[in-house]
Amino acid sequence: MGILKRHPEAFHELFSELLKKFKNSAPNPGHYALAGLEKEGYLKSLITQNGDNLYQDAGGSSILELHGNAFR
Repeated sequence: MGILKRHPEAFHELFSELLKKFKNSAPNPGHYALAGLEKEGYLKSLITQNGDNLYQDAGGSSILELHGNAFR
């Protein structure tokens, strides 16, 4: 049994803090470089385990998020 079922309040508090950190984050040079490669046609899509929207915020659009997206 996972933390969500055992301690839903604690999970909600932890996840809320994580979302705040995501919302306050900004793309780094790596995100912009990958988005630039996509725009130039060198990168067809990006596969990631992150669901933080930083690649999209940098201008990338073709992305496969293996674990989903924290904002959807």
